[in-house]
Amino acid sequence: MIRGGLVTLVYDATLKLHSSKATDAAAVTHMSTDIDQITQGMTNFDVLWAAPIEVGLAIYILWREIGLACLAPVGITVGCTLAAFVLGKLSRKAQRVWVNAVQLRTTATVSMLNNIKGIRMSGLSSRFSTNIQDLRVKELAASKSYRHLTVLKNTIGTLPQVMGPVTAFVIYVLVRQNSNSRLDPATAFTSLSLITLLSSPIFLFMFALPPFTASIACYDRIQKYLLSADDETNGSSLGDIKKSDGVPSTNYPDTESNMMELKTKHSMQDEGNDLVILDRASFSFENHGPTVLHDISFSIQKGNLVMLTGAVGSGKSTLLLAILGECFQVGGTLRRSPILRIGYCGQTPWLRNLSVRQIIQGASSFDKDWYAIVLNACVLEPDLAILPEGDQTVIGSRGTSLSGGQKQRLSLARALYAKKHLLLLDDITSGLDATTVQIVAQRVFGPDGLCRRHHMSVLLATHDVNSGDEVCSSPQSENDSLHKTSEPEQSSNREKDAALADLARKVGDWRLYLYYFNTMGWALTAIFIMVSIAFTFCYNFPTIWLQLWSESESSHPGEHQVMYLVVYAVLGILAIILMSASVWVLIVEMVPRSSIKLHKMLLDTVLSAPFSFFISTDTGVTLNRFSQDMSLIDMQLPFGFLQAVDGVFECIAAAALIAVSSYWTALSFPVLILILYVLQKFYLSTSRQMRFLDLEAKSPLYSHFLDTLHGLVTIRAFAWHSEFQETNQKLLNDSQKPYYLMFSIQRWLNLVLDLVVTAIAVTIVAIASQVHGLSSAGALGVALSNIVSFSRILTYLIQAWTQMETSIGAISRLKSFTEETSSEHLPEEVIVPKGFWPSRGAIQFRSLTSGYGGKSSLILSILRMTDIHGGTITIDGIDLATLSRESVREKLNVMPQDAMILSGSVRFNIDPSGKSDEEILSALAEVGLLDLIESRGGLSSTLDASALSSGQQQLICLTRALINPSRILILDEATSNVDQETETKMVKLIQDRFRGCTVVAVAHRLRTIRDFDVILVLDQGRVLEYGRPDDLLQIPGSRFRELWESQR
Repeated sequence: MIRGGLVTLVYDATLKLHSSKATDAAAVTHMSTDIDQITQGMTNFDVLWAAPIEVGLAIYILWREIGLACLAPVGITVGCTLAAFVLGKLSRKAQRVWVNAVQLRTTATVSMLNNIKGIRMSGLSSRFSTNIQDLRVKELAASKSYRHLTVLKNTIGTLPQVMGPVTAFVIYVLVRQNSNSRLDPATAFTSLSLITLLSSPIFLFMFALPPFTASIACYDRIQKYLLSADDETNGSSLGDIKKSDGVPSTNYPDTESNMMELKTKHSMQDEGNDLVILDRASFSFENHGPTVLHDISFSIQKGNLVMLTGAVGSGKSTLLLAILGECFQVGGTLRRSPILRIGYCGQTPWLRNLSVRQIIQGASSFDKDWYAIVLNACVLEPDLAILPEGDQTVIGSRGTSLSGGQKQRLSLARALYAKKHLLLLDDITSGLDATTVQIVAQRVFGPDGLCRRHHMSVLLATHDVNSGDEVCSSPQSENDSLHKTSEPEQSSNREKDAALADLARKVGDWRLYLYYFNTMGWALTAIFIMVSIAFTFCYNFPTIWLQLWSESESSHPGEHQVMYLVVYAVLGILAIILMSASVWVLIVEMVPRSSIKLHKMLLDTVLSAPFSFFISTDTGVTLNRFSQDMSLIDMQLPFGFLQAVDGVFECIAAAALIAVSSYWTALSFPVLILILYVLQKFYLSTSRQMRFLDLEAKSPLYSHFLDTLHGLVTIRAFAWHSEFQETNQKLLNDSQKPYYLMFSIQRWLNLVLDLVVTAIAVTIVAIASQVHGLSSAGALGVALSNIVSFSRILTYLIQAWTQMETSIGAISRLKSFTEETSSEHLPEEVIVPKGFWPSRGAIQFRSLTSGYGGKSSLILSILRMTDIHGGTITIDGIDLATLSRESVREKLNVMPQDAMILSGSVRFNIDPSGKSDEEILSALAEVGLLDLIESRGGLSSTLDASALSSGQQQLICLTRALINPSRILILDEATSNVDQETETKMVKLIQDRFRGCTVVAVAHRLRTIRDFDVILVLDQGRVLEYGRPDDLLQIPGSRFRELWESQR
């Protein structure tokens, strides 16, 4: 119930999250680490209220048995209880520090997975590997305080059990030494049993309190997240007029370069059909933040086609977000029709890891005829024809398997299919060639296009006036208007297979444990086992020693009292020291070493996987390895291993003491072993099955959550809140079923074990009372005192073993993942170019045949990111098939099609390798971003992608290229999201700074490559034309000539 409620609250709050924080991995941490910690803390909540009651009753009975001597264990118990509260507070703080470090690493990992294509193209894989691994090391360093407190918690939790009897018997002997009372077996073992009843609840209390108090810190974090989401909730209510007393920022630069222009084309003349009205409206990105849009006044009516143009950073995208309610209104009015329904296409298309049909259909019902019309309008039919499964093809996380143009047309198709009143389209033609733009414009926006026929209004933001005019090319009416405003610059099959492999492995697969021990270090593992054995001896042998002592006192009172007392006390002290040492070796020394190694292996495997892996594997599945499995390895597995080792030795010792003390009872041990074997067999197999189902059900839940984070603006624009909440509820319910059943079978196990131990206790008492002379009073006391705790030990052992076996599944999945995930690096690719390579920049293709034959695929072939089926590529005469792939990427300079904005500072984004600030600032000045960056905090400030336009993001990528010189520069639609003026500046800058270099550019805007030496025209993956631009333009019927004339 708690888990379900918290997941729902976090998800609902996420749907209200401000778009600027939509990429924050804090939400992912809340959904996984925080909620898991809370459920762990609440698991033993009953101990927190029941333990004090048990302790009170035990103290009363113990006082009646040994009088004032009961104050010693009571004093230790009270002291340990107070220490538990102090530890709880300290653990809460330490837990917060640790979780914050986990969040930093998770944020960086999410950023890496989301930008993996750009990272790989740019040759940044090794740098990211180092960066994220460093964060992992720092994360484990941040956990040291919590681990130290864990050792202290175990020490204090064991004190009442070990030192309670020692101090009680010492005081008892001292108080009664002048009387005739002596420590006979009846008194000794009755008191020992009562002290066990006193210390056991305290032991459980000590272990239950720190996780509970640590979970409070997680509650605080979630509460802060929920409140922040409520505070950020903003947006104009439909039909309402929003006014504000806020004063627009006075430092607003009113420059001509920042002007936006609105061209409105009416198809209907009814002035009462206003869908959106803005009257001197002003907006800011943040609540009480600086104003970024000032005094906007215009309206959109039914059937209007409105083109919004302007320079990079002029506020086109911001205005669309303002209409959607994604910006904070600080002045003027914004009114939207009460019945208005909006469709939205962002500059970066938001695409889930679904089939093409599912993406286009969205939350609407399927209409076959309308679906076919939309496919035709968006020119998607030829693309579906070459996809392996047509419109049932799953496109990969964020549309990884599609080109930029395909993503934009798929996003447009989704908006059209929804049949909304108003379409807000943000630069949807930047990735399309001129011919496709013309076709889409005609079929979607033309006089007979879908929007005209179905009375859909359109607001199209674009920096490309030519493309925009294709949309707004219908005859102007007398109501045509022009407005100006300004703004300051600014798969899851892999997951299932891994889980099935884990389920199929044998219980107690020692090869897997040996693999785990190897990561922890064999020397430390041996030390841990030996110290644990020594602790078990010092912890259990005092029971035998107490038997000898009490029997000696019965036959020779006081004769060897000092010797027995000293040895008894020394054994107790040694037990405490050895227990602390065993926990320290495992938790503080072995676990961090293993965690660092395993994370490094996982990270290296992911970063060396072929690019096809990221297309076929959902990001949520990969993230599960870095989040949930790492959490299991850090927390549950070590404690499960510690408790299992402790439980095995404790159970052996307890069984041996019972058998030695009551050998007739030992006759029942074969039956007991058989019962326990059957119990653990069914319990363990069922628990592992539940664990498998739990993992299988959680992955879709996490993937859905990540999809929601990435698509918040689109979800809210389409008003898909309820549909996504319903999906979240369904996935949550599916994940709750195995989670609930796991708790149910644990309760069943406790009941069965209690009944088994009760049967053993009844057997011992029956034999002792009916058959005289079989054992001494002391021996019977040893047997009964161990029976008191035997049920707890058995439950402890089986649950610990099960926790260890299910948690070791994380190791199994990581081992399978690292062994079965193929590497893109081939054995023959071992040569690393020496010196400044390439020195000439000569690229030669010979009979090249690769995978998908698009323009970007040619670039991917150069970068060795797609399979080459035949032919060769050489650079400076060296066959790329012989070179290390990463070294090739590091030596080339690449600007990917999708602007790569990483999680981190401006400095890290521009140069992850660490160039001087002077070089970075100089490059920022060259691209015209220096003033903007300095106004937002300089190089050390966090670079927020949501606060940058797509054009500004591409300028960041150009800055990155400027400070990483190479003889070869590769541009993949590098200017697709900038206006013509900025594009001209970028082209001139590239020509000046990379003069004498080889520049390979993929471009739809032919004016950007008009001055290139050679043009290569591709069609359906084949070379159609090749030659100098002037020569191709002179050829009648040339494809290049046709494209050139279509863009004039």
